[in-house]
Amino acid sequence: MCGCPDRDTRIPATINRDDRDMVRRILAHTVPLPTRTLDPTDPTTQPPDTWQDIGPLADLRLLPHTGTPASYRGQNGILSLDPTLGIQRRQAAS
Repeated sequence: MCGCPDRDTRIPATINRDDRDMVRRILAHTVPLPTRTLDPTDPTTQPPDTWQDIGPLADLRLLPHTGTPASYRGQNGILSLDPTLGIQRRQAAS
């Protein structure tokens, strides 16, 4: 699910590589983060395999959440998606 304002939007599993509008819509919901933020071995952060053939989407990782506010425990802390502040990171309790 996409944490977009219309919260019921599903992430498309397959995209026609020539569908520039869909690629733009996906990229409009991306936020750059350091690569160390998400665990690269966590299957929930992996985009659909079919995205690997679409240049702009090939290196994306997903931030699993079910809406806002929500949180994800990553490698270097807890990421929260705030509707006003965007992505916030805090240290995980030991």
